[in-house]
Amino acid sequence: MLLLSAMPAPILKGQALLLPLLLLLGPQASRGLVITPPGPELVLNVSSTLVLTCSGPDPVVWKRMSKQPPQEMVRTQDGNFSSILTLANVTGTDTGEYFCAYNNSHELEAGEQKRLYIFVPDPTMGFLPIFPEEFFIFLTEVTETTIPCRVTDPQLVVTLHEKKVDDPLPIPYDHQRGFSGTFEDKTYVCKTTIGDKEVDSEPYYVYSLQASSINVSMNAAQTVVRQGENITITCIVTGNEVVNFEWTYPREESGRLVEPVTDFDIPHIRSTLHIPSAELGDSGTYICNVSESVYDHQDEKAINVTVVESGYVRLLRELDAVQFAELHRSRTLQVVFEAYPPPTVMWLKDNRTLGDSSAGEIALSTRNVSETR
Repeated sequence: MLLLSAMPAPILKGQALLLPLLLLLGPQASRGLVITPPGPELVLNVSSTLVLTCSGPDPVVWKRMSKQPPQEMVRTQDGNFSSILTLANVTGTDTGEYFCAYNNSHELEAGEQKRLYIFVPDPTMGFLPIFPEEFFIFLTEVTETTIPCRVTDPQLVVTLHEKKVDDPLPIPYDHQRGFSGTFEDKTYVCKTTIGDKEVDSEPYYVYSLQASSINVSMNAAQTVVRQGENITITCIVTGNEVVNFEWTYPREESGRLVEPVTDFDIPHIRSTLHIPSAELGDSGTYICNVSESVYDHQDEKAINVTVVESGYVRLLRELDAVQFAELHRSRTLQVVFEAYPPPTVMWLKDNRTLGDSSAGEIALSTRNVSETR
């Protein structure tokens, strides 16, 4: 571990001190990536300044948290390339990993890079801030994972506890990564002491998810709708908590995307596609594809929806123009039709509307033989 104190000197002076070291390495040593100072771990004082230089035979770049911080890229006298990253007035938040890699890594060995870890002990900062989603650790099998509570000072003693339990857990701690081990589904808190003050991290939640075979069901409020009505289709998965829904629908082809709504009601997960004010172009096949990445399972269901311009009635079976009935015997007249929306049915005799006769002479009834939803 290398301890560096504050560097109040101008940046140009820092570069002048570093360049002779690079030239002494010789042409053969410069064929790979070279980081100055070499690390692999540095400790800086708060408010100090550090100049990091990375050199290689091709253009190189510094990366921090998958991003490229502002840096100066130069060509050295021996034909190599250098990238100079200046960390000025550092604070605890500058603690972390720094990577040097080739800017066009596909031209060389894929993934070739060098890593440097920097600590900036900051007494005002207990644990390094992390993204909110990192407080939730989801597992799909019993495996080793890491609770990423990291501190700015590598000399601090850090312990891991179940929430509201004083005794620490016997799990090894890495100041650069956190606690790594196999954890139960519980809430965990990291603790350290800065000066005479005990500092707790935010709680971390470990949760095991089920990942099994996928069984998908699909339904639509209606599969025949009039123009201007809504289309609502729901895709349901049962007994699996790690799934991804992908919808394919006619409106998508024209670039008019609809955001599905996902509802978790364990053990059911529902994804609902809602299209208000349907148009004729919304007619077609709606596909719901559900997948999970743990065991690479997937299932797919499809449903057809028809949008009509207006309501319709279509006779499927007509009556003969002439009907015969025996005297004093009952006679049933029946027509079969398809219609949307459900129509009002009237029978007429001699252009007069017939109704249920109180004397029981005429009885009218309409019933659904089948229904297309």
